[in-house]
Amino acid sequence: MRNRVASTTGKPEQIKTADDLTVKGKENKKKKRVTWSCACPVCEREGRKKRGMSAAASSSASPVPPEDDVCSVCHDRFRIPCQANCSHWFCGECIIRVWNHGAAVQPCKCPICRRLINLLVPANISEDQNDDPQLHRVLGEIEHYNHIFGGAPRSLTQRLQDLPFFMRRLFRELMDPQRTLPLVFRARMILMVALSAVYVLSPVDILPESVLGLFGFFDDFLILVIVFLHLAAVYRSLLLYRHGGHLA
Repeated sequence: MRNRVASTTGKPEQIKTADDLTVKGKENKKKKRVTWSCACPVCEREGRKKRGMSAAASSSASPVPPEDDVCSVCHDRFRIPCQANCSHWFCGECIIRVWNHGAAVQPCKCPICRRLINLLVPANISEDQNDDPQLHRVLGEIEHYNHIFGGAPRSLTQRLQDLPFFMRRLFRELMDPQRTLPLVFRARMILMVALSAVYVLSPVDILPESVLGLFGFFDDFLILVIVFLHLAAVYRSLLLYRHGGHLA
């Protein structure tokens, strides 16, 4: 059935069917529809988790402290987080306070694992925090700490203990498109990896596997350890240049 609607000017308008009116009514309902969000603790927790995942994705592979972790010194959320060479995270101001309470001529020990801290690497700072005076003060104290203890001689045991920390950070930085390593460092890294791969895959070894069996893999393992230690030492020098103002 068709209904004719008259306009105020007296001119006939277009004839609308009942189906047209139904479609128009549905469109009006869609326009009036509003979105809402639940404010219960469960939904808020899920929302924070999703926002944390999106933030982690946006920051790419840049190292950040775990979302559910807290500083072991103040037992609160991280403020200006920094990571020590033992892989533990602290507030920058908290770990500097720990050092100030001890001997000024010695590096402080990690409050968790009790290893000597000879390098502090702050997390990436967002652009809206660049004008914070407290941030610049804490970063200056971290650079001062690295300048004093970053170039101190380290034993082979300390180098092996720090190896996982530097290799994890190096791998994350290689996977981060927003950060670029110096060309000289990339060239040295590619050269060392290529030479070690050639030696490991080559049938000519110092200790041949065909004669010594499993013991013949010892020289291959030793070459890989030396390469990783060299890469960690070069990358450590790069971090010291960024956060300590000098090369080790």
